[in-house]
Amino acid sequence: MGLQAFIQRFFLKEPQDAAARPAGLNSSKIHSPSGERSTPWRCGVTRLDEQYEILFRLVKQFQALIKAGADTVGMDAALKTLEVHLEGHLALEEAYLEHIEFPGLANHRNLHQTFRHQLQLFQQRIASGDRSAGLELSQVLYAWIKVHVLKEDPLWGEHAKARRRRKALADIS
Repeated sequence: MGLQAFIQRFFLKEPQDAAARPAGLNSSKIHSPSGERSTPWRCGVTRLDEQYEILFRLVKQFQALIKAGADTVGMDAALKTLEVHLEGHLALEEAYLEHIEFPGLANHRNLHQTFRHQLQLFQQRIASGDRSAGLELSQVLYAWIKVHVLKEDPLWGEHAKARRRRKALADIS
């Protein structure tokens, strides 16, 4: 799927009717079964969830800079902050997937690498003065987080839960 199709499908054309929206795509706050408020952007690993919250904040700050008409230098600085945070997050997530012996780790790493490459391309466009690149990047970042956390992370999340259950059963025996 091309970048434009990705943006169109996962960011710009979400169903307006909440009933038609796939489970978990409501970005408003929801109540967890325990009654506490949480967001649907949770993978279940506290440190990674904290990083997602920071990443959302950084994306919003980046979007605010774009709306304010920030120059290339300001956008480049914000993008570098995003990149540093994102790189730390991806490295931690990959280390966690190694720890839980996730069988899909190679594919997950490939997804991360593809995204890193996309970010580099956007950085080049922004550095060259392409003003539309910042807005496009903010949309891609937001869409990528949604897809990654709501579609990709549950794959390894189920593996981690099953692994914990097997370990608990082995400890009982």
